[in-house]
Amino acid sequence: MKKAAALLLGLFCMASCGGGTEEPERLLSEDKMADILYDITVLQAMRAHQPKYLLDNNVNTTEYIYQKYDIDSATFAQNNTYYASDLEKYERIHKKVTDRVNKEKAVFEDKKDTLKTELNKQLGPNAMKKMGLEKREE
Repeated sequence: MKKAAALLLGLFCMASCGGGTEEPERLLSEDKMADILYDITVLQAMRAHQPKYLLDNNVNTTEYIYQKYDIDSATFAQNNTYYASDLEKYERIHKKVTDRVNKEKAVFEDKKDTLKTELNKQLGPNAMKKMGLEKREE
């Protein structure tokens, strides 16, 4: 996720150095851009932490994004540059992405806690540690 943020920040900096950007011929809504950037963030995290899953399923992350949102590289680049040139809009989009990532993370944390509780009930205290699914306190 840090790489995605750095990439977005870099694109923002490049776009903001110029003097304003024309609206793309095919302007994507802020919500659609947020969805695209969210998916890119998730795919980058998967590539960093579970690359085998993407490889085993023959997922080309770039093509996946283009097909899912019916866009091409030029449309994405033009829209990203357009939104990055307007700090308020880009911050709104980035906040939507960040909020969504945090919401999804909370769901997984809740599921992890539920699983941990159930395992401890069934297998006894510290079951997660015994199974090597949680770091042991040293």
